[in-house]
This record gives sequence, C-alpha cells and structure tokens, in this order.
Amino acid sequence: MSLRIWIILVLLIIPAQAAAQRHAVDRGAFRLSGGISYTHSNLTEDRSISVLSFAPTAMFFTTDNFALGGTLQITHINECFSFESPFDEFPDLTVDASVTRIGIGPQIAYFFGSRKSTMFPFFSFGFLFTGSDEDSDPDFITIRPSAGIAFLIAKNVSIDGELFFSFQDEVSGTGNDLSVTMFGLAAGVGVFIF
Repeated sequence: MSLRIWIILVLLIIPAQAAAQRHAVDRGAFRLSGGISYTHSNLTEDRSISVLSFAPTAMFFTTDNFALGGTLQITHINECFSFESPFDEFPDLTVDASVTRIGIGPQIAYFFGSRKSTMFPFFSFGFLFTGSDEDSDPDFITIRPSAGIAFLIAKNVSIDGELFFSFQDEVSGTGNDLSVTMFGLAAGVGVFIF
C-alpha cells in the first residue's frame, strides 16, 4: 500500500475518533445492568408472601442522556398460608406454594447529569409481558415506572439504587381478573460501554 493511501486513511480515522462519544450517557453508548430486589409481606397473621426478582437490562443511548432498550425479569414468588382446623381430630393445614415467572419487554430511561458527573439520577419506565410454565398460574402485563440513581465507581461502572412501583394485571389464566400492585427498592450494578 502506498504512503498516500495510509495518510488518507489516518486523516479519515482521526476526525471520526475525535467526534465519537467519550462519556457514560452520550449518544451511542450502551448500558448493561442488572438489579435484584426482595420484598416480604405478612398479608395477615396466617399468610405471607416473599418476592425475589432479578432484572438484567440492555439499553442504547439514542441521544445524550436518553436510552431505549429491553429488560428480562426473573421473579420467584413464595406464598405461605395456614388454615386452622375447626375439628380437633384434624390437624391444621399449612400450604407453602411457589412459582417462578419470567417477563420480557421494552424499557426507556432518562439519565440526568453532565459529562463530568459521577452521579446520574434517572427515571425509567418498563412494560413487561410476564408468564410462567405453570398452567394454573396466570399471565400478566406489568407496568413498572421507577426512579433511581447510578453512582459511577469507575469511568464506566456504576452502583445503582432504584425505587420502583409495579402494577400487574392478569391477561390470561385463572379468570379471576387478578391485579397486583407493589413497590420496593432494588440494587444493582451497571456497565456503560462507550
């Protein structure tokens, strides 16, 4: 290859690299993250429910601070309840039931902060279709708005905290028209690729 072609290639590559984004929330950056949350509630004296969720997310910044992507949510639900027998000859009954649900859907997020920030507050909104392999367990549509903060602990790694609200509405299954509303806290780690 001649020297002239090398010079032309170098002159074309340098401006392209200079124009490329160099910060976590710049247009063109990717964000891979995963959060975990646990909630436990004693619904009554004899009934409790525990929910453990893991939600990996992949997002692409289409403009500075604004990202589009998707979430895969894996949720394990354990419900324990007991019935007191009205008859002395029959023992009390305790039921421990669990199910694992998997949801997938789109997500959008807006991160506040400038290029020099090490702390990025954000708002996020996700929409998930959630189901399980249990025939008796209903499928749900889940709407999940949240607000949180991503603290950069390195140039491209963050520790995330998030307050979320989750509204689930049954779309198929038991026919009971079941709706579930919950809120909670999630913690996770994020990686910005730029």
